[in-house]
Amino acid sequence: MDSSEAIILGNILGEGASAVTFKAQDDHGRTVCVKQYKTSVQSVDRDRIQREIEVLKRLNHPQIPAVFGSYVDRVNGRDLLHVVQEFVDGEDLASWSKNNLLDQSTIVQILIDTLGVLEHLHVAQPPILHRDIKLSNLMRRLDGRIVLIDFGQAVQDVHRTLGQTMVTGTIGYQAPEQIVGDATPKSDVYSIGVVAVELWTGTPAYKMLQGQILRWEKHCRKLPLSVQEWLDAVLHPEVSERYTSQQACAHLRQLTEAFVDTSKGGSADSDSTNPSMISSNFLELLDDAIHDESESKRKQRETEHRKRMSQDRDTEHRQQQEQQWTDLERQLWLEMWTSWERLLDTIEFGKVSKQKGLDIFNKAFIERVEECMRVRQWGDMNSDVVTLWNYVVSHAKVETRRAYQRWIDIKFVHDKKEVQKNKRFRIVHLRREVAMVSQKLQLQSWWQSMLMSTSLQQQKSEMETEMVQLDSELDALWKEVERIIRRYVLFDFEVYIRRIEGHIEGHGTDTHEMVCIPKGEFMMGALEADEDAYDYEKPRHNVTLTRDFLMGKYPVTQALWENVMGSNPSKFKGSKRPVEQVSWFDAVAFCNKLSEKEGLDPCYTIT
Repeated sequence: MDSSEAIILGNILGEGASAVTFKAQDDHGRTVCVKQYKTSVQSVDRDRIQREIEVLKRLNHPQIPAVFGSYVDRVNGRDLLHVVQEFVDGEDLASWSKNNLLDQSTIVQILIDTLGVLEHLHVAQPPILHRDIKLSNLMRRLDGRIVLIDFGQAVQDVHRTLGQTMVTGTIGYQAPEQIVGDATPKSDVYSIGVVAVELWTGTPAYKMLQGQILRWEKHCRKLPLSVQEWLDAVLHPEVSERYTSQQACAHLRQLTEAFVDTSKGGSADSDSTNPSMISSNFLELLDDAIHDESESKRKQRETEHRKRMSQDRDTEHRQQQEQQWTDLERQLWLEMWTSWERLLDTIEFGKVSKQKGLDIFNKAFIERVEECMRVRQWGDMNSDVVTLWNYVVSHAKVETRRAYQRWIDIKFVHDKKEVQKNKRFRIVHLRREVAMVSQKLQLQSWWQSMLMSTSLQQQKSEMETEMVQLDSELDALWKEVERIIRRYVLFDFEVYIRRIEGHIEGHGTDTHEMVCIPKGEFMMGALEADEDAYDYEKPRHNVTLTRDFLMGKYPVTQALWENVMGSNPSKFKGSKRPVEQVSWFDAVAFCNKLSEKEGLDPCYTIT
């Protein structure tokens, strides 16, 4: 902090609850203003105060007194903070307005000047809140410009930006949110509104208070309606509905023509619109009506505000309660699952029977689960808790068992199904490649066999070795799944095994054997002399196949069809019998679905 050796305190300029202001001289011979705070400064506060002073030094605005520095000096045994600022030669508005008749244009200019200063403060990074705007903190310099002074409340919390934890300001000028310690930049705008009412009506802020609520409307009934509308916007009790400093300033500039300077009088041509000519009885009735309407709107706003506050409190309470129960359920679930694992170990090692173990589990957790059921809807509870608890207490119900089995399937088996699927696809492709290589070996001429058979045989051997390895891995995968199911599924184990064995063991679409049909030419169609042939089977013609392709070695069995399509339309049932009672379109749909199951793109488009 700056040194205090060259500062000489002079006359007292003013004194408030928190500080005394002195006129003084610094070592540069300048007349300065020194604000001496009454509260002792602790050593831990000095760095914070220095940061705050540095922020104020950078404000650099012609209507804000420049801050030259600060220091801590010992006064009467206490370390007191002193802030050195530019001295403003003028008079505060509280005193000046008592001794001078202010016309409307002067008042508007005062408000516009002050709002301009607020704009500068509020766009700073971090934003700076004055928190104590009132007539006595607005100085009128000798040149007529308004200067905003006394940044004591801002200095106390500049580095916190908005200072939601502070209850500051002067009673009557505080916005509703500032009263509860939640000040924002719009709180300063509210204080400007109070200053405006004081200047326009001559009514002090404290006389407009009823409890903690500012009743300004009845004091402004004779102001132009456009001005009352502006006051509504700057004094709105809801922060979200209130003007910013920029909006308030822009709107106020538009109101200059709303005022009539009565000191200049009116011409003969304007007698018909002179306010003095309006019926006093009419004005009284109109004022009463405006007052009643204003009071009605105010009461409606207060009712809506109380309703929102009540709803917000209810919402917050529900959220807190929900979080509390969520935490309790999470803890309950962790204990239930850990205990369930221990119970399964005990059953697996034959230390206790299934039914006895379930009875113990039920007895240990029934009170806590029922407490959750009383407080919350069953559907809102933790799904894991619900699934496990239903299985424990209602194990005789088929749907409960199936729900638990699906849960275990998702929890432990699903990812293994994906691994199995990838391995099975690889086996399918290897079998096709082996079939192609085998066909090539059979169709080679003797000289081709001499050149290529060794490499083809090696290729075939490597693929067959890989298939054996994959089969072994699939077998190990199934054993792992079987172990998981045996551990976690206490009832209907065999039913569950049968339900998923086709998906895991590999007894699915990959069992159909394919053979390679080599490329070449052949004659297709019936002979002209064939009287039993249909016309569309003729004429006989030459067909050329440009590529080898694979074909099923055997007719499609009913087992394969059912595995792919999920149904068996055959009349003569038998898993190894050929499928029948299917159309050409059924066959095309089967081929597409078989391709998808084996990781290939569907070949046919059916319209």
